[in-house]
Amino acid sequence: MPDSDVKRRLSIGKYPVISLAEARGVALEASNKVLKGVDPAQEKQQAKATPSFKAYVEEYRSKHLVKLRTAEEQYRILTRDAVPAWGGRKITRITQQDAFKLLEGIRNGQNRKSPIAANRLLERLRHLFNVAKSEGVIEKSPMEGSKKTKEVSRNRVLENTEIKKFWQGVDACGLSPQLPLL
Repeated sequence: MPDSDVKRRLSIGKYPVISLAEARGVALEASNKVLKGVDPAQEKQQAKATPSFKAYVEEYRSKHLVKLRTAEEQYRILTRDAVPAWGGRKITRITQQDAFKLLEGIRNGQNRKSPIAANRLLERLRHLFNVAKSEGVIEKSPMEGSKKTKEVSRNRVLENTEIKKFWQGVDACGLSPQLPLL
């Protein structure tokens, strides 16, 4: 709580950009915050210090992913869909609804229907936001309550024409004639 004896200034904005009515509203909000024991200037500084999603992904990569054997793949998963969607936004401004829309777009989107890719991204985002929460960057993870889609393995059998092309390719490569007998 700020000292009652210490007076501080809070910049609201310049006149033509912010109207007098808007400035009065902001000043009234700031006064109410001071009465509740909150320092609006400090709150404003903290908002500026909050990293963007893209900046936090880079920080997460250098602190946490670097330790993993699959670091580059994990980073690729994050930067393929999440960074283009949320890159410039503050990490504290990403909501559960944003996360749901992103994952649903990947699961059932017009351009791409990939429930497995959505599950991989969900795992990465869940870990990233849990780390951000434990570091005090965010208060609540937007991934809470998100559920994986059931993954179904595909059964694919080669057709006779495909098998024929495969063996012709083996013959054309000049591999050992005993290979087909194995």
